[in-house]
Amino acid sequence: MFATAKLLASLDALPFGGRAKAVALWARSAKPADVEAVLGKLSDSSEAFERCLAVTVAALTQRWPVVLGALGDASLWVRRTALGCAAEATVEPQLLIDAVLAAPTGTRKEFAVAVQRAGRPALARALAEALLSRGDFAAA
Repeated sequence: MFATAKLLASLDALPFGGRAKAVALWARSAKPADVEAVLGKLSDSSEAFERCLAVTVAALTQRWPVVLGALGDASLWVRRTALGCAAEATVEPQLLIDAVLAAPTGTRKEFAVAVQRAGRPALARALAEALLSRGDFAAA
């Protein structure tokens, strides 16, 4: 809890670009226990900003289950943050496909585009096949 409060306080006065840099520096230098504590606290927050921050920290520290779980978040902002991170995630493609299939329709559509942009045509094909096999023609 202390690590979360300290991180949020350090970001408070910074402009957006400074916040992104500070989060990246913190995520790369924090102790694993602090990262886990911060992710737990921020992921459960009622504030979309804090959940976006959790997704960013999770991506930087390669805690992909947090990122993939955020694909189904109630906030479009959080889902889009997770989507950008997930498109580049270095996890088993089937884990990504399963997470995307559980996400809202709009997120599924956006993810298909994001993986193409990320230069992952094999994943894009596998996702399209999975979407088509369940009759999700709008997202495929």
